[in-house]
Amino acid sequence: MDNLQREIIEYYAKGVFSFDGDYFTSVGLPKEKFDILFPLAIYPSSQFIADNGTVDIEEINFIFKDYHKLLEHIECLDLDIIDNSYNKVILDSDGIIELGEFAQHYKKWIQIFDEIADHQYPINDLSSGRTYIFIEKNDNQNSTVLNINIDDVSEKEICKLIKSISNPKLLLESCLQKDAHQGEKKATLKSSLLKVIRNKNIPLIEILSLGETLLNTFHKNYETYLRSFSFEDFIKDLEDDVGDFISKVEEQIQGFYVQALAVPGAVILASAFRGADKGISIALLFSTVLALTIVFSSLKSKTKFITRVTENTLTKLSIYKKRTTDIKNTFAQQTILEKINAAIKSVEDTAEDCKSEIKKLKNFIIILVSTYVIVAVLFEKM
Repeated sequence: MDNLQREIIEYYAKGVFSFDGDYFTSVGLPKEKFDILFPLAIYPSSQFIADNGTVDIEEINFIFKDYHKLLEHIECLDLDIIDNSYNKVILDSDGIIELGEFAQHYKKWIQIFDEIADHQYPINDLSSGRTYIFIEKNDNQNSTVLNINIDDVSEKEICKLIKSISNPKLLLESCLQKDAHQGEKKATLKSSLLKVIRNKNIPLIEILSLGETLLNTFHKNYETYLRSFSFEDFIKDLEDDVGDFISKVEEQIQGFYVQALAVPGAVILASAFRGADKGISIALLFSTVLALTIVFSSLKSKTKFITRVTENTLTKLSIYKKRTTDIKNTFAQQTILEKINAAIKSVEDTAEDCKSEIKKLKNFIIILVSTYVIVAVLFEKM
């Protein structure tokens, strides 16, 4: 609160200022003093006629017609610029109001709802209220629609809220903390919020006074989640298993490439040299059959190995999946299931891609050997 604001509030308390419709009016205040308090450059509506000065209330950021106008103004402010200017304001409907840290707390609550809601949009063009949609990630994908609309809250209830609003600092910090647990924290806070609202059968606006209750519920649910399933251990085990699977499969692919390309060429070349003086038909036939037999045996062996490693990895992942039934928090459980399902799909896709790669190489070897045989026969007849 700056000195001019403090001075205006003091003058109002002494009866120097009063409300006149949409205007804030001075009585008996010298023009020079009025111009200092409300300079024309900052307040374009500022006028001083006879002994009375007037200025439009809309131009003064700490004077409001009623509680609804006060909250509408706070909702339009950025949290970063809210300071102690809003510790004390003047209302036409109720005089000087001690807000304390209400403006800061109120904006933090709005930011929390914005962070954890899946969707949010204005109720209508004439209201500052917003509709929040919270989607519960369970089998039925249920959604909960909640409104926070100051227009529907009475002045008496807003006055009560100003005195009882709780500080959501710790809840907001949990939402904004950038770490590996951020998604789980938001999901747990969302489920905790819906649980408190349903258990107490209250509208969203009343949650603003139940910060401690919500914080306790959040901590309880999150601790249950951590006890039931260690997120970090899960990620490490999952990544190790999937990484080990991919490493083993890649080794098989690389080994098959070397074997498939080296064996036929070596055998056929050797056969060609052995049969150079006597014709190469029998040597060529024998070496071709031998090469293809080696390649196809290797192909079958590699494919079986990939299938076995895939089944073993999928079995481990299915065990992880069964363990999630111990998690009581629906959102946390769903988050972990999504990670497991993504890993399962990755394993299945990798296995299919590798088998497909081996089959493509097999076809290439068949074409290569066939081309060699045809060319060799043609050259022998020439």
